[in-house]
Amino acid sequence: GVIMGFRKQPTVYKLRFEDEDFAGLEVTAKSLPLGEFLEFSKMSSGAQDPAQGTRQTEAMFAMFAKHLVSWNLEDEHGKPVPATYKGVITQEFGFVLDIIKAWMDAIASVPKAQLTGLNGSGTYQELSLPMEVS
Repeated sequence: GVIMGFRKQPTVYKLRFEDEDFAGLEVTAKSLPLGEFLEFSKMSSGAQDPAQGTRQTEAMFAMFAKHLVSWNLEDEHGKPVPATYKGVITQEFGFVLDIIKAWMDAIASVPKAQLTGLNGSGTYQELSLPMEVS
């Protein structure tokens, strides 16, 4: 018989935030291939200072938006903000950076229990990440 190839489905992270400022926010984003993760890590190091590396910062937000699956974010008038690059760039710089930090933390630190015992489909990994307020 013909041996079928294995197709790895992208891991999807459902982030929940414990910080009171993020109460009720749900963000779902796909993981990155290793090459993009390494590229993203390089880009994000320059993003803390918006004056530094504007092109890099823009590329970082575009890469995040590309992997953003959904969020329940609404604007101040209650209108849903699209989970697209156009939606991402309508938000405050620090707010999106906080979401990106939670996403990167989720990708970089999958708990061992989830590596050994995925529940059901194994497609979603739900993590609750504390957010630091500066």
